[in-house]
Amino acid sequence: AVLAVNIRRRIRSEKKLIETNSAYYRFVPREFLDYLNKNDILDVLPGDCVKREMSILFSDIRSFTTLSENMTPEENFRFINSYLSYISPAIRNNGGFIDKFIGDAIMALFPGSADDVLRAAQDMTYRLVDFNLMRAKEGLQPISIGIGIHRGDLMLGTVGEAMRMDSTVISDAVNLASRLESLTKTYGAHVIVSEQVIDSLDEKRDLFLKRYLGRVNVKGKHKPVVVYEWLEAYSAIEKEPLIRYRERFEEAVRLIEKGHMTEAAPLLKEILKENPADGAAKYLMTRLRAAHEELEV
Repeated sequence: AVLAVNIRRRIRSEKKLIETNSAYYRFVPREFLDYLNKNDILDVLPGDCVKREMSILFSDIRSFTTLSENMTPEENFRFINSYLSYISPAIRNNGGFIDKFIGDAIMALFPGSADDVLRAAQDMTYRLVDFNLMRAKEGLQPISIGIGIHRGDLMLGTVGEAMRMDSTVISDAVNLASRLESLTKTYGAHVIVSEQVIDSLDEKRDLFLKRYLGRVNVKGKHKPVVVYEWLEAYSAIEKEPLIRYRERFEEAVRLIEKGHMTEAAPLLKEILKENPADGAAKYLMTRLRAAHEELEV
């Protein structure tokens, strides 16, 4: 009888430990412990770190500040959690893990090939369609998101002190991924990826639909960064004109890079005449007009 009681107590204790560890992993990704070569969260110390090459994905809701102004704090929490529950599985289902939520923003890491992060970005945009359909049924306005993706070396580890620690990622690659997400607002794009992501696809790079956006100056970088718009993230209706005019668009971009503004303008005008919703073409046309006005002055 004593043995049976002890066995039951041990089973309950082990079950409680498993539940506790599962609860910890909601706050500290299991993948962090694996990369730090730790079997248990109790083994983690401040300063533990490891270097890895990964893809970094940042996503953000467009105009979230304006959207949140019309909601109470409770409504804001419900909205964000509802949105994240729709979008987050796209990351886990494609080989990634979420490093942190930053308000409405998501930062995720993908240790595998670049295919994984690109499939995740595409899946996120598709899941957003379902989320917006749900909002439409409730009489709410649809939302849009921007996604920036970069690939490079980073340091995964812990920061803090004995009484308070946090898992984090430190790298210039992380900062660049965040900057690329911000660029989606400028270019009116769903997904913007760096040249490093495209190059890591190797022989698969020509199997996916993308278009060259050019060399852009990014805050914090001394050299321009080569970026692409990931066309796979668009619906079939949105994608068709982008593909049809891709060669002319990229020709316009390269003419602008060479300073041949007058030759680039007709190409962009033609694109916008057929597809006024082309955000990147509109942005480049605005730049050309501004440059023309400066020359006249």
